[in-house]
Amino acid sequence: TNQTSYTAGNLSPGTYSFYIEAFNSSTFANGKPITGISVGPPAPPTWLATNVVSGTEIDLSWTSSDRATLYEVYEWQNNSAALIKTLSTTSYQVKNLAPGSTYYFAVAAANLNGQSPSSGYMQATTTLSAPGLSQPSAASSSEIDLAWSSVTGAANYQIYCSQPGTNWSNTIVVSSSVHQYPIKNLSTGATYSFRIVATTSNSASPSSASLSATTLPATTKLAQ
Repeated sequence: TNQTSYTAGNLSPGTYSFYIEAFNSSTFANGKPITGISVGPPAPPTWLATNVVSGTEIDLSWTSSDRATLYEVYEWQNNSAALIKTLSTTSYQVKNLAPGSTYYFAVAAANLNGQSPSSGYMQATTTLSAPGLSQPSAASSSEIDLAWSSVTGAANYQIYCSQPGTNWSNTIVVSSSVHQYPIKNLSTGATYSFRIVATTSNSASPSSASLSATTLPATTKLAQ
């Protein structure tokens, strides 16, 4: 061409290099390579991991995409994709989340030519903290009273009971507003162990410490 510009059309998405050289009927000048020219949007990234760090943080990571200059992280919120971060790296720490909640994330790559398809959504659920069970207290020969600390994000608490040499059983479920509970109809002078687990509809916390108490012995009436 005798022009100083040229349009290379009908190219497939990818990275291209060109070489420009000036000449006349008898002489060629030194040419100049032009490299690394991207055509089309980048390829979609692929998820590497979603790492649940705590009850309030999920760390995301993904593969780098050919021709990408930016990555866009989306969270599925209220039945639509919400852009929560644009960055040039291949990892992101999502913080200030609700404990015991499930989140869905997607990532897309972008450059000046457009955005790639998304990676597809990845699911992760933040954790709940373990309840803090206080030392159980024997209230009578047939009752032991329990008390525990509240857990942020919990919907319910599950109370487990066992006796020495037996499996955990007698699961009692109470709402998240309950932090004390009397265990009744127990055997006289018997030792029981207890533990508490916080739950939501789709997650459960680690168990509290297992603590024991013994019901009071039977009282003896003196003869009149």
